[in-house]
Amino acid sequence: MAERVRVLVLCVDGSPALDALPEIENVELVVCTDASRLLGSESADAQNEIGPLDSFTAVLYVPPADPAQLCEVWKSGKLQNIKWVHSFSAGVDKLRNFIAECLLDADGKDNGIPLTNGRGAFSSSLAEFVFCAALHFKKQVPRCQELKRSANWNPFVMQVLRGRTMAFAGFGNIARATAQIAKAFGMRVVALRRSATVSSDDAALLDAAYTSEQKHEMLAAADFVVSSLPGTPETVDFFDAAAFGSMKRSAVFISVGRGTVVDEDALVDALENNAIAGAALDVYKSEPLARTSRLWECDKLLMTHHNADYTEDYFALGWSVWRENLECFLRGASSTDRMATPVDKLKGY
Repeated sequence: MAERVRVLVLCVDGSPALDALPEIENVELVVCTDASRLLGSESADAQNEIGPLDSFTAVLYVPPADPAQLCEVWKSGKLQNIKWVHSFSAGVDKLRNFIAECLLDADGKDNGIPLTNGRGAFSSSLAEFVFCAALHFKKQVPRCQELKRSANWNPFVMQVLRGRTMAFAGFGNIARATAQIAKAFGMRVVALRRSATVSSDDAALLDAAYTSEQKHEMLAAADFVVSSLPGTPETVDFFDAAAFGSMKRSAVFISVGRGTVVDEDALVDALENNAIAGAALDVYKSEPLARTSRLWECDKLLMTHHNADYTEDYFALGWSVWRENLECFLRGASSTDRMATPVDKLKGY
């Protein structure tokens, strides 16, 4: 009989993820909504409820659980048998300190415990949002609504997406899913990548690739700029005043990756000064967005609340990616590169 695998699920109380908790033979998912109880005066009671911590071989982190609690328990040495950690979300920037302090050796090298994420689970919904935004501005939806409110008949000239250029900063799962739709619209697709060489895998999607040194050249050529960059120290304020200044006055900027990559004041300035035609944001530097943020009062800005991918099947999709990695783990995968959605701990994505 196969050995039973115990997975410690760290989440907040009442998390909707628990409504779709899967039942898998020889796999026990044990929910913990307050990891701080696993240490200190309540530790005995907590471990009576979930069992000994050294019986767990995997951890599943479900945001917005506190990653600091996971870090504290890990450092106690009581999770010494963990051989795999999974983040339900695609972004692992909230786990940055945990990765640095618990999943890297003292010399800063990968300690060999695989870290995976929900990459790919939510790409299609975010791709849909990108085109919601693109069509919102190119079909001038706000203008249509204002004409309706004022009962003003005005058959203005409509713009089209065909032949326009959509540029991506970051060409991972989200960008690829979006690029497929762009191609269906007859658009030109370009991307900022580590290498300007277009691989055979991406040849059907990419018309051209640019390196980081060609960032402003790419931005200047784009009708739509889509950011799906991960949140790392290297990408903070990647889109700053200079970046927005390089874009066409008719360009639309769309951000669906991580909010830290956008200098929000620079974006507001660009929109208020008509340096670009419009922008759409689903993610922000600080969430929830402060009521005092200039973004709330900004015209020509379409805003969602980090929920563009929060669809009816969000948790089912997330569990599906976790199960793909679980299958790799059960087959004996003991290194990150053998998992379905591995995270490079040093790069942070």
